[in-house]
Amino acid sequence: MRLLGGVSAAQPAFGLHDVTRLDCSDDEIVYGLIGRFWRVDFGLERVADGTAFRDCDAPYPAKLALAFAVRPGPEGQTRLITETRVFCASRAARLTFTPSWLLIRPVRGLIRQRMLAAIKRDSERPSIPGQVIAARSS
Repeated sequence: MRLLGGVSAAQPAFGLHDVTRLDCSDDEIVYGLIGRFWRVDFGLERVADGTAFRDCDAPYPAKLALAFAVRPGPEGQTRLITETRVFCASRAARLTFTPSWLLIRPVRGLIRQRMLAAIKRDSERPSIPGQVIAARSS
């Protein structure tokens, strides 16, 4: 986006601070975004929480939910499952969103691979007795 000139270098990079935690349980966490993802700046709309996310019924922006779930795996391992869902409330939003989503598909795949590799690396790091890991939420 910065190369295309749509986002200034002074603007912070897109990250976890841009998403809203929608729901959380012992084995799953769901984050969400509302925006016009086809725009260079994503056209993000801030939402306070899961209720505000669900209640947003604007016809043009799209809603994106990203879920992380842990499930028991073989031999005592844990399996991490990610799922992304997008909802476009109007035909106009869907027609605008779909080409951009297909265009960035290879980049989305790379981002997901990097994200999962980082989670794997962090989860396999030996813990230090007494170490407390703080979880950040948005």
